[in-house]
Amino acid sequence: MTRGSARAGSASRSERRHRSRVVVGGLAVTALLGTPLLPTPAGAASPFGQGCDQAFEEGTEVSEPLTGDSLPLEAMGVPAAQEELAARGVEPGAGVTVVVLDSGAVEVPAVSAGAVLPSQAGGGRPLDHRGTTFAGIVAGASFTEEGAERPTPVGIAPGAQVVSVRVLDDIDPDAEGVGATTEALTAGLRSVLPLVRAADRTVVVAVPVAVPRGRALEAAAEELWDAGAIVVAGVGDRPVVDEARPDSADVPLARPSATEDAGDVLGPAGAGHVVGVAATDVADPLRSSAVDVAAPSVGALSWAANGAPCIAPGPSTTIATAEVAGVLALLVSRFPDDSPQQLVDRLVGTAAGRADVASRLTGAGLVQAAEAVTRPLLPQRSGTSGETTVARDTASALAPPPVSDPLAGARDEALWWGLLGGGALLLALVLRPVLARRR
Repeated sequence: MTRGSARAGSASRSERRHRSRVVVGGLAVTALLGTPLLPTPAGAASPFGQGCDQAFEEGTEVSEPLTGDSLPLEAMGVPAAQEELAARGVEPGAGVTVVVLDSGAVEVPAVSAGAVLPSQAGGGRPLDHRGTTFAGIVAGASFTEEGAERPTPVGIAPGAQVVSVRVLDDIDPDAEGVGATTEALTAGLRSVLPLVRAADRTVVVAVPVAVPRGRALEAAAEELWDAGAIVVAGVGDRPVVDEARPDSADVPLARPSATEDAGDVLGPAGAGHVVGVAATDVADPLRSSAVDVAAPSVGALSWAANGAPCIAPGPSTTIATAEVAGVLALLVSRFPDDSPQQLVDRLVGTAAGRADVASRLTGAGLVQAAEAVTRPLLPQRSGTSGETTVARDTASALAPPPVSDPLAGARDEALWWGLLGGGALLLALVLRPVLARRR
């Protein structure tokens, strides 16, 4: 189906979206909705320019030049991490493959894209900007604004190669084309296995979409881990409640609860060995035991289908998932001999929180890319961290040598004569009354 025909049926698609949220399959819709709940918070600084969703249409002209830096990159210390790798002669992400399973991506010159694997969704040009946007967040090249003194970073690991796997046409399962389903995502994960097994280093597999959990889905994710890949998955966004339609509140996870655990409902983030990602700036986040780390999502930059830099729509865990996948690509290029478990340990162990008291909202905390590539950790193959490699003084403590004192003997004699004289005087004072009576 062409994009033009999709626009022609937008009204009917909107009606189907509402119906899909209140039928028996409402749980699936809860898992699949990836749209932001609220606009950028008031007062938040963000780059100015076109949105990646607005510029997705083929032939769209640039309406506004992009100005400003990527806010998430600054918050996670990505520029400093990139500089650290460059100082070591390593292009950030070089030699690393990042697979993105979503709506598929169009070819953008500023993004190093690899072969598109067999699609689980419809053929032809992708119907949604998401896959293209995520690819740019991971590996988009920098751009230079007119009159700027330095390039503006876009992608986190611009040296990485992005492989797109199209597992959906639209985030809504009742839309035209193929929606995101557990079955389609499971098949997509399995299609990545040959690539992972043939790679000479760790492959990062990003799954921005969340779907209902299933045994086959989790088994496919575990197979990728066993083959040497790291699967990164978003924990999901809370579905939008339309206050004008009371029945929309009946969708599972639509209403926040202090005891909710989306990790029991949505996958593949809840599967073992999958890095679950939350967004730090979502207004009403899902609580989930699947959260390992978090990343900011508002103000992220990418590259649009028209070949211009753009602003990714947020907030959403989908954007945060692409960002964490990019940070892991940095780590793979910096530590190519580390095992997947060691790399995950570096990511989680350097987050701005505590992994031992993980939160259901942010896990071990905000990802810190600069810390992850520079802090001297000793991650073990089992995934536990050893001591940091801080240099210690191992020499035994010794007392200082004695200093010679030429007057020591004289002082000792004076001390003894003083003691003797004082004793004689005291004795005389005691005996004086006795001697006086004898007279």
